[in-house]
Amino acid sequence: MSAHSRFTVDQPALRPVSPSVALPELAPSLPPSTFVVWNGFLGERNTEVPANANLAGKFDFGPIRNRVLFSADINRVTDVGRLDGTPAAFVDFTNPSFPPYVKPVPGPFTTFTDIDNVYVQSGLTAQWQASLWERVHLLTALRLADVDIRSRELTTASSFHTQESKVLPRIGASVELVKGVSVFADYTEGLRAVPFFNGPTAPRPEQSRQSQAGVKLDLPYGFSAGFALFDLRLTNVPTANPAVPGQQIQSGEQCSRGFEADMVWQPNANWSDLGSYARVDARYTRNTVIAEGNVVEGVPRESGRLWGTYRVTDGQFAGLSVGAGFQAQSRVAITNANDYFAPGFATVSVTTAVNYRAE
Repeated sequence: MSAHSRFTVDQPALRPVSPSVALPELAPSLPPSTFVVWNGFLGERNTEVPANANLAGKFDFGPIRNRVLFSADINRVTDVGRLDGTPAAFVDFTNPSFPPYVKPVPGPFTTFTDIDNVYVQSGLTAQWQASLWERVHLLTALRLADVDIRSRELTTASSFHTQESKVLPRIGASVELVKGVSVFADYTEGLRAVPFFNGPTAPRPEQSRQSQAGVKLDLPYGFSAGFALFDLRLTNVPTANPAVPGQQIQSGEQCSRGFEADMVWQPNANWSDLGSYARVDARYTRNTVIAEGNVVEGVPRESGRLWGTYRVTDGQFAGLSVGAGFQAQSRVAITNANDYFAPGFATVSVTTAVNYRAE
């Protein structure tokens, strides 16, 4: 048996998160392309205090190797922040000329939100892993999760308190068909606090249900890869409120389905190559505010990356490495109404590095 515990504190100072010439409204103020832009300032101070303790054990029963884990954890986050904004100018986005940034002055007509929130997530987990004949691997876990959210909105002198507990299952299996080739499947549920939320009411915990199945390869000559189909459903996810600029809401469900592939090839100590590809169909479903079937903003339908690195391992240039590659993605929606999209793009990068060790 073994035990482990951890306790840390992270408390950065109040900082500006978004002190820039702000954002265009979602609909043109003067069609077809003239928008009002805003000067905005978002300042936040977040303090996080996590702690956990684990108790692990292992035992064998014939050809079955068993591993058990019991854990308890708690994570407390305080979030103090304020969002200010003032109209700056009308800007024609076909021929833009932006005014200089002027930091908004807090006040009853310029402060959209002034929050003081506390999020506490805690849980108890019991997990069992088993390996049969070194080829079949099973995992079963149950987690009693609890989310407690206390929210104060100082602009309206209102406060809210929500608390929710739920038993969350996790199951998975992996079978090695032949040496180096395995198939796997798993299902898991999640519950977490929604941090840094800016809405008219206290946020409810975000819930998730995910299932996936695929193939893993671990082949000779340093080649490994994973291919998976997945289905992820999220509820109570924060999104921009189309009726109130600068405010968030939680409404309906998001669903993401797709395919992802990751490959790594390391034939020797010098060469390292990797590639990845993802095709994701992420949409809003069962939503009372956003049109059902709209794609989720900021999620490209297709994305991929290729990268190669060569490292010098001996001689006078030992420690020198050179890498090159590219990544690309398709266009993405920039509003949940899907009326504006950012085009796809590709980037090419080259890097050099030196890893030197003094004797």
